[in-house]
Amino acid sequence: MGSTLRKVSRILLFLTYLSASGISFCELQLEKSNLLEIEVDFNGSATWAITHRYLLTTVDDFETFQLYLSSFEEREEEYLESFSKDMLGMVNRASNITGRDMTAKDFDVDYGIIETPTESLGFVKYQCIWVGFALIDRSRICMGDVFEAGFFLFENDELTVKYPDMFRIIEVSPIPDVKLD
Repeated sequence: MGSTLRKVSRILLFLTYLSASGISFCELQLEKSNLLEIEVDFNGSATWAITHRYLLTTVDDFETFQLYLSSFEEREEEYLESFSKDMLGMVNRASNITGRDMTAKDFDVDYGIIETPTESLGFVKYQCIWVGFALIDRSRICMGDVFEAGFFLFENDELTVKYPDMFRIIEVSPIPDVKLD
């Protein structure tokens, strides 16, 4: 029972986190995926970029997303403040669990449309630096302990972790669907 309650609590925490921006994406009715990129530095800090991506396949999709962006621009500061608050909450929970000093800073948001020869994507990208994200132990970078605060990926979500070239992966759990060199 306790394990189930913890899992449900973690799911609720992450669902709250995913809605951190305070943005109602439901009204867009576009195919959506999320990309979380974590780039770990030598000092244990990490740049976090959370990108909400929307596949734009029709003229209606473009118009819907552009209308959304117009509304987003009007409330950009509010959304960024909400993201900052929620990230700081997540960082504080991780700090309490790990016993390490951590903070988040340099919050930013970017948005627009990217067109490639094969597809067009609308995006909203939130970014920050998580100071103290990874534990540096001599020649090792350990980063899994921060996820004990509750972290889940859902269908169509993607997590990419980048680290300095001189390091190699020793252990990953759970096993990723795809491993890039």
